Amino acid sequence: MGGDRAATVVIAQPDSRGRELLARVVDAAGQHAVQLDGSEVEVIVDTTVSSSALVLVVDVIATGIDGLADVVATFETRRYPAQVMALVDGPASAAAAASAGAAAALERPFPRQRFVEAMTALLTGEPVQAGPDSGHTIAAEADGSPRIHHDDLVLGTDDLASGTVADEPVDDTPTDDVPADDETAGDAPEDAPEDDDIPTDVGTADDETADDETADDETPTDVETADDQTTGDAPEDDAPEGDDGDDTPGPPVRPTAKPGLGDNFTDILKMGRQL
Repeated sequence: MGGDRAATVVIAQPDSRGRELLARVVDAAGQHAVQLDGSEVEVIVDTTVSSSALVLVVDVIATGIDGLADVVATFETRRYPAQVMALVDGPASAAAAASAGAAAALERPFPRQRFVEAMTALLTGEPVQAGPDSGHTIAAEADGSPRIHHDDLVLGTDDLASGTVADEPVDDTPTDDVPADDETAGDAPEDAPEDDDIPTDVGTADDETADDETADDETPTDVETADDQTTGDAPEDDAPEGDDGDDTPGPPVRPTAKPGLGDNFTDILKMGRQL
């Protein structure tokens, strides 16, 4: 790469979202990105050569290891000095990509800075530093901000918000959530009157229960009245007519069996003789 002129980097990625993010990272690093959604070997090679690209980013999921090997072999046949960076899904795929001739292999997901470092190393002819965390971690950025990743790329939220790498309306997401919370909070006062109605209804039920208790109070009153009537009947049954109310049993009670008889026992005997 000569002088300060931007180098062309071809991104052969079938996923439009991942391809767009990678292209923005390349452009933010000061280079020129060319996007390609094809996976055929001839299309990839022709696009790379026609655009005078010095780096080719290939997704092995689209081309396969054999397709990657064919791309590298075609560059060698044409004596075209393009360096190939393979995007892989694990250590085994990374080793296979290296055996197929890839100059660098990045295991998904990988941080944005890792991609920039690998691309810069390929453009300057420096060896690509593999590193133990080349693609195995999604740690936070130095400032503590989380990373957002999509398939084969991990971006910082600061990059998305500033628009340097992506013009994604990331800040709109929390903004949209705030009105939703406000609406939820606004529902609480509306539900409050309904809650106020509940104690009112319960109180009414208690009042009705109290009325039932009053009815229960009337029941003993009726019982007592019955008892009073029974108590009032007792003196009438026990005391004979004309008696002073003496309850002592004896002969004076017997003459009441026949009306008109005297109370004197002697008179009773006389009447018995006459009969």
